[in-house]
Amino acid sequence: MKWKIPPLLMTFALLSCGGESDNNSDKHEALSWFDEQRNYRYLIPPFESEQECMDAQDPSFFINCYRWVELLPNRTVNLVITDVIHVGSFSVNDDVIEVTMPTNLQTPNYIEFYISNDNRELTLDIDSTVWSYFE
Repeated sequence: MKWKIPPLLMTFALLSCGGESDNNSDKHEALSWFDEQRNYRYLIPPFESEQECMDAQDPSFFINCYRWVELLPNRTVNLVITDVIHVGSFSVNDDVIEVTMPTNLQTPNYIEFYISNDNRELTLDIDSTVWSYFE
């Protein structure tokens, strides 16, 4: 017994097997500044100087002199606000880095950083603090 495939079904099958659409090309353009093979670290000192940080130290507990965010090639982000490294994920959409963190008491679940034109600074959406690129 021979099977007959209706022409309409055959047309649908051929159309659905088409190549990938160009919708992903926009995402690649947005990431043109981001080199997938390297780390990017941005930091902000919570103190005006290292001396001010050292003067603020409690003998029983050391305070970090810097807060930093590190973007890793595998789309993982390390974020240090106090003395704990929080690990999450990130994506880049145009001039915004969208960070998603697991639920914890020190960081929000979702954070946006706005990227400067030269990619040397990130501005945090929550309080407009500027984090500077550190090599």
